[in-house]
Amino acid sequence: MRTALGLKGNRQSIVVTNNPSTIDANQTLTVRFPNLGTNDVIVPGTARIAFNIVLDGGEGDNRTVVNNLVRAIVKKISVKLEGKEVPCLDDADIYLCYKDLWLTDKERKNAAYYGIHFENTAKIRLGANDAVATSQTDPSIAAAFSNRFAIPLDFEILTDHGPFYQMGLTDRLSFELMFNDYARVIRSTDANVIHEINNIALDFDIVTHQDLARLMHQQYMSHTLVLYTRILRHRMIALKKSDVTIHQP
Repeated sequence: MRTALGLKGNRQSIVVTNNPSTIDANQTLTVRFPNLGTNDVIVPGTARIAFNIVLDGGEGDNRTVVNNLVRAIVKKISVKLEGKEVPCLDDADIYLCYKDLWLTDKERKNAAYYGIHFENTAKIRLGANDAVATSQTDPSIAAAFSNRFAIPLDFEILTDHGPFYQMGLTDRLSFELMFNDYARVIRSTDANVIHEINNIALDFDIVTHQDLARLMHQQYMSHTLVLYTRILRHRMIALKKSDVTIHQP
């Protein structure tokens, strides 16, 4: 009974450098999934966009970034199949940062790569002058990840619907991410500080297995449904601090 009866295969990590490999604030980054080997499938929950961030300009040597950086840095996410939009999320930074408040303590402790950590850890990773090595945890995280972070691509077809098999689709899966303003990402007393994002790459793990690839291809050919959460922003209502009640029109 201890023998796993599921399909197994060799697992390896893949890094695909994006073109372009740099992006600036208020620009849109397009990332397309490649066709791999005939028997290669992507392991669920491993797809992400990794990048390095450097703070530059101004005179604020104690500058750092906001907590939950990778959610705050993207303000719009669009998932497309061969150019046709499936879901589109405006104000992604607000919604996803709010959603991540429900992460467990264990999930938060393991989310340093995604920019969730103590403020001092971020300062060490970005080289702020007032960073303090108060414990072994902060320097260890900084040494492991440095200034590299990753945006999880947690669309359901990559996480909840089994291994992803790009070659089994007639359309290519792509993500479009619009990056946020400097002010929504950087914490500094100097408004002239900017961030530089470079070395952008698509990271994921693959498993090579002929039967598993054939199984996923058969599922795609049988018109498998992709169930995902569609979020609609109905309206925005401007409020004043002096308002004590909210009237819904």
